[in-house]
Amino acid sequence: MRKLRFSLLFAALLALTLVAGAQTQPLTITPPAGSPGTNHTVIGIGLVPMQQYTLTVVFGGTPVFSTTLSADSNGQVSIDLLTEPSDTPGTYTVNLSEGDSIIRTGTITITAQIQPPVGTSLSYNQTLSSTLDPNRAEDQYTFEGAQGDIVTVSMRSADFDTFLMLYGPDGGQLRFNDNAIPPTDSGLFAYELPANGRYLLIATSRDAAETGGSSRVSGTYSLTLSVARRAQEGTIAPGETIAGELSLVAQRAQYTFTGRGGDVVTIDQRSDAFDSVVMLYTSDGTQLAQDDDGGGGLNARITRFRLHADGEYVIVIDGFRGFTGERRLQGKFTVTLDIEGQGPVVVQATPGQPTVVAQATPAPATPTPLPALAGASGTVDFDETTVGELTEQAQTGGFTFIGTAGDVITIALDSTAFDPKVQLVAPDGSVIAEDDDSGPDLNALIREYTLPRDGEYTIVVDGFRGAAGNRQLLGQFSLTLSRAGDTTAQQPTAAPQPGATATPAPQVSSGAIASGQTLNGEFSEATQNAAYSFEARAGDTVSIDLRSDEIDPLVRLLGPDGQVIAEDDDSGGGVQARIADFTLPADGTYTIEVDAFRGIDSARLVLGAFELTLNVTPAPVVEVQPTTPPEATSTPSAANPTPVSPAVTVQPPAQGSVVRINPSETAELTFTGAEDEAFTFRFTGSAGDVVGFTVTGDGSIDTSLAIVAEDGLAVASDDDSGEGFNPELLGVTLPAYGGYQVTVRPVVSGLTGTVTLTYKTFIQTALGQGAISVTLNDKYGPQVLRFTGHAGETVRLIVTSISQIGGEPEIVVTQAGEPVASQIIGSSLRLTIEFITPADGRVDVKVLREASAYGEIEISIERVVEEEPAPEDGE
Repeated sequence: MRKLRFSLLFAALLALTLVAGAQTQPLTITPPAGSPGTNHTVIGIGLVPMQQYTLTVVFGGTPVFSTTLSADSNGQVSIDLLTEPSDTPGTYTVNLSEGDSIIRTGTITITAQIQPPVGTSLSYNQTLSSTLDPNRAEDQYTFEGAQGDIVTVSMRSADFDTFLMLYGPDGGQLRFNDNAIPPTDSGLFAYELPANGRYLLIATSRDAAETGGSSRVSGTYSLTLSVARRAQEGTIAPGETIAGELSLVAQRAQYTFTGRGGDVVTIDQRSDAFDSVVMLYTSDGTQLAQDDDGGGGLNARITRFRLHADGEYVIVIDGFRGFTGERRLQGKFTVTLDIEGQGPVVVQATPGQPTVVAQATPAPATPTPLPALAGASGTVDFDETTVGELTEQAQTGGFTFIGTAGDVITIALDSTAFDPKVQLVAPDGSVIAEDDDSGPDLNALIREYTLPRDGEYTIVVDGFRGAAGNRQLLGQFSLTLSRAGDTTAQQPTAAPQPGATATPAPQVSSGAIASGQTLNGEFSEATQNAAYSFEARAGDTVSIDLRSDEIDPLVRLLGPDGQVIAEDDDSGGGVQARIADFTLPADGTYTIEVDAFRGIDSARLVLGAFELTLNVTPAPVVEVQPTTPPEATSTPSAANPTPVSPAVTVQPPAQGSVVRINPSETAELTFTGAEDEAFTFRFTGSAGDVVGFTVTGDGSIDTSLAIVAEDGLAVASDDDSGEGFNPELLGVTLPAYGGYQVTVRPVVSGLTGTVTLTYKTFIQTALGQGAISVTLNDKYGPQVLRFTGHAGETVRLIVTSISQIGGEPEIVVTQAGEPVASQIIGSSLRLTIEFITPADGRVDVKVLREASAYGEIEISIERVVEEEPAPEDGE
């Protein structure tokens, strides 16, 4: 028997709340089987806290690996075991012993790996394993694809940094990736194939990709190719990608899957149309995890979340809706579920025809049948409101009407007793539109839907029944059907009574506005919003003020592509709205939307006058002078505040040399395609400093970013976390005082293109500097304000919420690493904290963001001067 060689990665003791007991239980091993190179997590529970145990792996009756583990305070042990390419396929027994007695046991099955020849054919939803060695720099795979197929490819290895390349039927390179799956695995997510034909995948290492194949690695990897199926809800299987779309009638989507306790889950949501947000719930509606921008750019990813129990879980697809939560989202998205060790089950198919993941519910081939209706039913006419009731015996309802192809209809379903949900069913029985919360106060609204054909349509009355889908609904509802061109309203502002007439649809004002111009307008029953356009160029800086003494103004700025790029409610002081010093990203026509904050009722009528002012500052023309790089600057202090002035262009270093870069400075870097080309800058920091670097470009070159201490210690690195696959490192805490270097290089040597590097810092000399703005979102780690304190003095912090922040961000004050004061902001609009400085020296005020906190706050720090007591009479 060949000896099994395991690599012990770590013996992490998990702090899960488990009750230790004497009852014998099996070991939990995730995954229980895999090819060589698979990482298996072994967990034992119900043990004696802090006691030592022996873990042994046995194959063919012979022990091949053994180690000692200590149980944590909850009576649990955990270890990760990584199988190697030389391990013999078969079933291995894992025993946990107390002395000579085996008290826990489990098995690991190592499956045989596939050694593909060059050009191996792949099918959709297939996973295979292979090994690279010094004799082969890459493996090539082909697959038949059809135009419009949305494919996802992942390449994982515990032995080396993987790299993927995709070529089209015409031989041209379409995509490549290095580290889309942290930390060093590669992936091509939700890519829509441009044509029919045979595609080529090259699976290789980063070392080989950067050196043209001259540098090679040895190690095992797994490769998965999957195709998205289209579904707005239903089940999702491990390894599967689903494509859906948010629309005015479907503002969210959700998918369910069955998980086991100990499963490690990654959920990837991607969209080019909106800022993705993904959430994970249990079947009873308890939220477990949420992410906004963890997938790179504005994509969302819940990464390696460990499930704590067996059961059904719910993935909810959403997006960032602005600080008011009222932004409407539209556009396509994809969601991919990965459960470590549970790849897709292969079903062989004819080349060019996608296979179906065995665990997944396939998209229906026939129209969805009309649900059985047990509730209120009958007919409804245009311009008519019908009142009904859901009871224990009647949990749904259905109303029919005769429609004509081309009719533009609106359906409003309102209730104060339950959260309504409405569906529109076509004459052939298929559901063609549905909505849950597009109306005011969680009411349902299908707005301005064009009927596709003549015939009898059915409106299905239902409601939201919780994540498990079994909530009972009771109470009255009102249903209103209207048609464009009719005299009655299309959207009532409240649950109407039979025969009631709703508010007329608002009119929209529009026009042009020039820089320096102030326009006056008014919200009336007929005008509930307005839009004004102006021309500008990339790099121009705009400030927009929207003021009113009669309404709470809300202003949005839309880019040339129609997407909202900035918005504000109360930054102009009081309730006035202001977008200040916003740098425009592109040339073109921009639109200012004038609106008002309406509270929970997004359809609430507002009345009053407003004043709109626009100021545009043209982008400056910066001429780079060949001057000597600036000398090192000291750590920020009260006498030497961190620069907060506009960015200064830095002359990029010559190849092989290093120049200094300071906070708020930028450098334009042009890559010529030379071998091993890179740009390196030097900066100085202190222990606890929080810094950030971003790289932006036009997409012509994919770059990576790394921060390294001058003693060689790697601090942080990134490839694709920024917008458009650019690298980004935000909120990086420096480990010690000294010199550091930041380096930008192409992912693949020989590429050409231009990018811009920006040095950001989140540390400012805060004392006596007035209000300092701090932004809270997924992009930033802990942010720090700093000042020099004096022993015994009283210091006052004033925290003001500029926009709705949500969650529970926390202010923590420390000196020399010891806590001085702390306070959770919560829902406070204004918070005052006073503390006494323990000693002379640096004081750090850290802003710790809680996962669901978004928005902006301002912090002012000032010394409290004790007033001298007034002299008594006669003194």
